[in-house]
Amino acid sequence: VKCWLCLDISSCASLLLVGFVSGVPMGFHCYPTLQAGYLMQAVLVCTIAVGTLVCEPRRGDWSSAALILCGISAIWPAVHWLAISIEGREAAGHWLVLVIVLASAASILYTHGIPECYAPGCFDLACSSHQFWHVLIYGAIAAYTE
Repeated sequence: VKCWLCLDISSCASLLLVGFVSGVPMGFHCYPTLQAGYLMQAVLVCTIAVGTLVCEPRRGDWSSAALILCGISAIWPAVHWLAISIEGREAAGHWLVLVIVLASAASILYTHGIPECYAPGCFDLACSSHQFWHVLIYGAIAAYTE
């Protein structure tokens, strides 16, 4: 089971890193210093998150903090890009806001164990927070590709 969880976690971190690597150079092409800074931030945060989540493969103090750190580290460059790019804001602003909302909702549901915390044992096979997390993250990925 731990092997599958490690694969799941490392795949999600890789997906986050690929999102950064594809979006940051395009969004900050006129700002090479910001490009380098945000790309270094992405690599560092993804490395820390994978290391933390592999060491503690269940929801706990460190794994929840790592997941929230990943989300916050992705929100700041997105909001920064929306603030400095008028053309980008008009072309993709609403899609990027949807990505932020879906990813934030996914992180909240997963880190707080919603709905399991309200009815323990009732959501072990279906409708667990981990399943909701995947659905919301896939929705965010779909919105990101628009």
